[in-house]
Amino acid sequence: LAPARTSTPPGRSATQPSLAHMPLVSLPVSAICALSQCVALFSTFFFSAPATVLLPETARFVGRFIWLTFQTNWMLLFYYVLCCAASVFSLPLLDGILIGLFPLAFALAIFLTAAYYALDHFNPEQVLRRATMSKNGSQKPNRHLLRSPTSESYQGIFCST
Repeated sequence: LAPARTSTPPGRSATQPSLAHMPLVSLPVSAICALSQCVALFSTFFFSAPATVLLPETARFVGRFIWLTFQTNWMLLFYYVLCCAASVFSLPLLDGILIGLFPLAFALAIFLTAAYYALDHFNPEQVLRRATMSKNGSQKPNRHLLRSPTSESYQGIFCST
């Protein structure tokens, strides 16, 4: 006769929580990640010139969304707000979706940071442009705040999957 099936998997005690009911990321970590994206997004409004001033024709219809940085930060904010919701409301279906989206979120953030410093930050034309912008009132911290992989570092370290 086959042994009776139990609801608890072998090697796990009945008091241990099931992984199916654990959120992808804890609420404090999700909140820190979402907050860091808010800081990055709102820094564009306080520390940089409007897109319509920098690129008047190109940015006429979409404004700041012309930049991959701005688009990516909005996507990551949406992702981390969903992580907060999954954590607060214990939604296993949403956790499954977030697990599937995690590689995309992580790759976008890491690419954004690496591409900025590899292609833009040390480019002589951009250095000159930033120096001119700094004289006109645009401040320096913005370019680092926008492209910081801080939230991805938190999630990579504290991810519970």
